[in-house]
Amino acid sequence: MNIRHLGSRTLGVIAVAAIAASMIGGCKNADAAVVGDWKDSKGQIVTFKADKTISQGTGAQLVAGKWSLSDKKVTMTIETIGGKPAEQFINDQLSQIEKINPKMVTPEIRKSALEEIKGLNFTLSDDAKTMNIVATSGKTPTGAEGTLTKVEAK
Repeated sequence: MNIRHLGSRTLGVIAVAAIAASMIGGCKNADAAVVGDWKDSKGQIVTFKADKTISQGTGAQLVAGKWSLSDKKVTMTIETIGGKPAEQFINDQLSQIEKINPKMVTPEIRKSALEEIKGLNFTLSDDAKTMNIVATSGKTPTGAEGTLTKVEAK
């Protein structure tokens, strides 16, 4: 192996490493656009943290989970609600509603509520100031709707 060949191979490895590093850096910059507080149409704040966790509310109303970003798609996965596993919380709430009015909780409502906690999708705007929910009708079957707006840091 001559020095000239070793040099071009080394330069190729360095080039690949530089491209990979810039792609990773680009992901971190895109993630940084999501990190912070976002307000929904009802004025509730959802906090997206740099460690890829989310939170909304406090105490018995605390919703917590994780988020991910792929291209411009932000996916929120709810893990706990009020300190309980999200699936258990949803099932408990639906069971309470069923006791009052059994016709209100259809199998479709139960299924969609449980699917929502596993992945609620938003599209991040080009200027990273809004996220719009991804749903054909503008809202999901259980009523999640609308847009999250980035809260500017004070």
